[in-house]
Amino acid sequence: MIVESYNEAGALDALMEPYISTRICFSVKPEAEIFRFVKDASQMELDGKTYHPVPYAEFSNIASGDGQAADTGSITLDGANIISHSEQSVDEVLQSLLEFPLRDRPVQIGLIVLNTETMAPIGLIPQFVGFIDQAPLEVNDSGSRLDIHVASFRAYAQRQVARTYSDTDHQARFPGDKALRWISDAVFRGGKYAWNSTSARGSGAGRGGGGGGGGRYNQHHITDYHHR
Repeated sequence: MIVESYNEAGALDALMEPYISTRICFSVKPEAEIFRFVKDASQMELDGKTYHPVPYAEFSNIASGDGQAADTGSITLDGANIISHSEQSVDEVLQSLLEFPLRDRPVQIGLIVLNTETMAPIGLIPQFVGFIDQAPLEVNDSGSRLDIHVASFRAYAQRQVARTYSDTDHQARFPGDKALRWISDAVFRGGKYAWNSTSARGSGAGRGGGGGGGGRYNQHHITDYHHR
């Protein structure tokens, strides 16, 4: 999660003045580094952090979920309104953004308040904190258009599914250990394992005498499973 603010009280006071000047900004963290952008023609420095200019970025209004659903919004980077000063074309620049893992990555949209006389930043007020839901890239005759759809963490929590720890997962961590294979087999055949005991046997059909299954495993985890 990204929650960045700077001199929020001073920025709120400045918003009460008769004349105000603001810029919308957003930050995204696809991996370890946070990338920051501001809707302005010039680069901006705030609290030792650099905000890169995206003057033609379009920000939708934040749609409130009213406590029942997620708050949502979008950030649009339309290639038709962007000029590239590098060797890459605008289409290539937008497509290169998708090389980062954007889905489910944290994002923040904020408001930078400027001094109306010097145009220096006064402070940053967070307005939306959430994650990137999806970032489809549309390519047509007029160019490329990247829509970054964002949602609040309520949506992220609601759509999580139960994580299944499978034999494939177990083999990746402990090559050669076949505990999950025998446990899965016992459950599939109607057997049961008594967890949190020093040893246990499956009650369904399988290897081992009597109770079936025939497996013994450590009381804390299944990585010390022994085969007979």
